[in-house]
This record gives sequence, C-alpha cells and structure tokens, in this order.
Amino acid sequence: DTIKPEKLTRELILISSRPNDLILVPFAGSGTECAMAVKEKRNFIGFEITEKHAEMSNKRVSMILKEPTLF
Repeated sequence: DTIKPEKLTRELILISSRPNDLILVPFAGSGTECAMAVKEKRNFIGFEITEKHAEMSNKRVSMILKEPTLF
C-alpha cells in the first residue's frame, strides 16, 4: 500500500487539470485520487483489480458525493 496525502493529491490535480477534465487513475487503491478529483469538480476513471481496494475506493467517492457543497 502507498498512502498519499489528500492535500498533495489535490494540489497535483489542480495544477494539471481544469474543472470537468477527465482524470485517469490506473491504480485507484483506496481512492484518494478519485475522491480528490470529485472534490475539485473533475471527472475520473479509476481502475483497481483488488476487490478490497475497489470497495474502499467506491465508499470513499460515495462519501464525497454525499457531502453538501456551497456551489
């Protein structure tokens, strides 16, 4: 497992993309990049072959999507 801080991942997404861009996450793992893409209003496609990690990633993104936003 490689744990990536949300803050770092978020900054990389902001630097390298614009709102509504498509982010490719070839190794989704726990879903940090996917969740941060959603927070920054980017679309994403994530791949994960481990069922445990795929479920974790899906739950993480679902939680972000349920959070209320101001805009």
